[in-house]
Amino acid sequence: SLKKMVLKAILEDTYNLMKVIKRGREVVSGSIAERICDSYKQLSLAEKETFFNMLVSDHGVAETTKIGITLDRSNPVESIQRLQNLRHITQPQFAGLFRVLGKAQGGVKFMVNMRTDLSKLTGKSTVEATPAVVPVIDHELKQLLSVWFSSGLFHLQRATWESPSRLLEKVAASEAVHPILGWQDLKRRVGAYKRCFVFTHPCLPGEPLVILHAALLENVADTMEKIVPALFEHMPDSVEDPARVKVANFYSISRPIDGLSGIDLGSNIVRRVMHRLQAEYPKLQHFSSLSPIPGFNNWLFGQINRHLQHEVFARILDDVRPESSDLLPLFSDETHVKMMQLFDVDNNKDLYTKLSMTLESQEWITSPVLVSELKQPLMKLCARYLFALKHRGHALDPIANFHLRNGAVMYRLCWQADQSPNGLSQSCGMMVNYRYYPELTEGFSEKYYFTKRIPVGEPFASVISIEPDSLPLDP
Repeated sequence: SLKKMVLKAILEDTYNLMKVIKRGREVVSGSIAERICDSYKQLSLAEKETFFNMLVSDHGVAETTKIGITLDRSNPVESIQRLQNLRHITQPQFAGLFRVLGKAQGGVKFMVNMRTDLSKLTGKSTVEATPAVVPVIDHELKQLLSVWFSSGLFHLQRATWESPSRLLEKVAASEAVHPILGWQDLKRRVGAYKRCFVFTHPCLPGEPLVILHAALLENVADTMEKIVPALFEHMPDSVEDPARVKVANFYSISRPIDGLSGIDLGSNIVRRVMHRLQAEYPKLQHFSSLSPIPGFNNWLFGQINRHLQHEVFARILDDVRPESSDLLPLFSDETHVKMMQLFDVDNNKDLYTKLSMTLESQEWITSPVLVSELKQPLMKLCARYLFALKHRGHALDPIANFHLRNGAVMYRLCWQADQSPNGLSQSCGMMVNYRYYPELTEGFSEKYYFTKRIPVGEPFASVISIEPDSLPLDP
């Protein structure tokens, strides 16, 4: 069939291109590389899976080699040369193929799309070898893309109603946090008292890599109910009153390209937007996000299930400091007693079972009693998740890590901030204000990067009984 012919052609071209690369003649490889790109696009996902497995099995390691080197600190030049030679030897052969494909016409976009295909194979493969192959190839692609997408080359532009329709369509399609409902809604999102900023990169011209939405309000918003009405309060063509622009509330930050997930796009995304806004409104000094906590419920239900499975139902302390284990009890003694009474149970198994069922049903949000009684324990647990849980020393929550790397302060945990079904299923309706103080962002960013320390505001600190950072007073 035609499909089999295409697969056979790409395999043959790959073998030929690898021969050219090994001979150091990459300069004559352009036409072959473009044929491989064209053929790959015609493959089904299953055929792409065959291609990936072939790359690792046939173009992974040249031959069985035992590697050993000695590094001499007194002779740094020779030691570095040995390391460079070792790097060349230990790199998979197909890494050279990826570098050549990236230089082809449209090659970088091709590599980004290839990484997207890899993610589709995770957990869905029908070939036994693939689960091990996917992370091996993804590692090499991620390394290359991290170099190509240098944050220093990002171009920042504001999207307005006069922007090209293609860009506006991408902005609308990429908004997953607060979906844009038609052209009129989009016109409001880029109109008066709103800002939509788009980051693009020369490697993918015209493709938004990061999209940031902001609402220019008079106060820091602690619920979506204070931001969403603002999206409809003013006509898109209204004239802005500078006296009403006191706080820039960042309510949506998205990265629409799946193939760049996990790629570090820099730690100054928000700071660049702040500088842009201050150039427009020099007196604007207050910046805040109202951010979701997408992983909290998954973590919480996981903890409940682990306690149930292992019958670990201790009832101690409210400690949420970084040294606390994620297997610590969920509630303090006093809270535990109240929860038993609230759910009318006399044993831990029934308590955690009822708690899990209640939170999953989302009906608890309609009960004033449950909303009141669950507020303190859920906020403490969420504070533990945000402040204490780490990945390689940094905040486990990816949105928290993003803002902290940009120099923000974990300022306030907001109760009942997003009562939509999505907000309740992600984090029991809680959200976070990450505050940005222009004169402190760079210092906080550097301190977080090097010391892993999370700066907190007084409202957040009060939830977990720790000392807040010294911050400028609000007006």
